[in-house]
Amino acid sequence: MLFDETARAKWARIVLSIARIFIALFYMQHGLSKYIGFPAPPPANFHTFSLFGLAGVIEIIGSALLLIGYSPARRHSSCLEKWQSHTLSIGRRAASSRCSTEANWRQLTASSS
Repeated sequence: MLFDETARAKWARIVLSIARIFIALFYMQHGLSKYIGFPAPPPANFHTFSLFGLAGVIEIIGSALLLIGYSPARRHSSCLEKWQSHTLSIGRRAASSRCSTEANWRQLTASSS
């Protein structure tokens, strides 16, 4: 094996961070070109309160959040892992019932009947 696990984990974080930054900058380029005409001229007949205007706002805000490293998927990954472990194991209770929709549904139906 070329790299051990610690070196691979270290380089994986670095490479993923560089990829995230480049993707965010390319994504921001589309939004900025719609509003300020940089690096490309804005589209013809561009209006701020149109579908293109909304797309520009989403691109600018989304790319800024991606550039600083915000990811809602990272925040909710533990909840998803708990839900998957519950659905994959038959007969076991979920580790946390607040993350599992099936456990919440069972609690609601049990308390109503």
